[in-house]
Amino acid sequence: IKINQATEAYKDAIMPPFTKALFKYVEEGKYTFCTPGHMGGTAFQKSPAGSIFYDFYGPNTFKADVSISMPELGSLLDHSGPHKDAEEYIARTFNADSSYIVTNGTSTSNKIVGMYSAPAGSTVLIDRNCHKSLTHLMMMSDVTPIYFRPTRNAYGILGGIPQSEFSRDVIAEKVAKTPGATAPNYAVVTNSTYDGLLYNTQFIKESLDCKHIHFDSAWVPYTNFNPIYEGKCGMSGEAMPGKVFYETQSTHKLLAAFSQASMIHVKGDFDKESFNEAFMMHTSTSPQYGIVASTETAAAMMRGNTGKKLMQDSIDRAIRFRKEIKRLEAESDSWFFDVWQPENIDSTECWKLDPSDTWHGFKNMDDNHMYL
Repeated sequence: IKINQATEAYKDAIMPPFTKALFKYVEEGKYTFCTPGHMGGTAFQKSPAGSIFYDFYGPNTFKADVSISMPELGSLLDHSGPHKDAEEYIARTFNADSSYIVTNGTSTSNKIVGMYSAPAGSTVLIDRNCHKSLTHLMMMSDVTPIYFRPTRNAYGILGGIPQSEFSRDVIAEKVAKTPGATAPNYAVVTNSTYDGLLYNTQFIKESLDCKHIHFDSAWVPYTNFNPIYEGKCGMSGEAMPGKVFYETQSTHKLLAAFSQASMIHVKGDFDKESFNEAFMMHTSTSPQYGIVASTETAAAMMRGNTGKKLMQDSIDRAIRFRKEIKRLEAESDSWFFDVWQPENIDSTECWKLDPSDTWHGFKNMDDNHMYL
């Protein structure tokens, strides 16, 4: 009995709030006569094809697929009950003031942030190599874009947006040349780039004269969990007066979560009621609770020393892979793959694209600006 009690106490201590509440709901075996229509999976068992489908996924998958009308589980749209607890839990984990769980991908997270930050008729500063969801945002919002123009080397690798593009004078010149443009209030930077380069985000936050600064970080949801990424992600550092920082992350891409799991992190003062209108505009009234729970569980996995170890193990594995490629390339007497990285590495940190180096292939690179 004591072993069982200790086991249950341990599980209770490590499980995050919404997931814990959902598991309890399923274990209690409650039955409802509202949506979804498969009624905890029973509808699937009424035909041969449905039974095969049910058996493949197992009973808990269907029992945990419940309606938003269950009051004990709260509401994702209202951010109430265990959903509210989950988002506060995630915010603490990711060094954010507020966090939002999004159940249909970072394409939607980007639209939510943009809809709130860039009203119709406004001017936006946007990375020329932005994700297509941000192009869709501009089509939906009827805004005027002014583009940040990134660099590119001979390999076709994106070198990021030069520091000069973030200056007040360069932006003012672009505004003057763009018909209908006004002073921009919203800016989007893809960090990391799609070739894996991280910006000095602290420089961007300090230099960019714009209230709403959005880092589309779909491919780097892990940056808060190893010190080498400090100052290179949206939630690094402290809030700044008069500015709001957003970081949208695809939890499902590089953390452990179901497909479509995404997060929005916010740092700074913003109108939560207006923001939630944009959130509800793009959020289903029937969210998949398995996605919600997996998003929260991904955060739970990254908390404390466990997350640090997971990150360090991943970094160590990547380094071993690079070393093995270099070894095989050195032993080959014909063509073989090479690795894009500095020639000599003697410290544990992100690799800076130093303007005096040639390995990266970028001319006129800004110092302390881009990192691999």
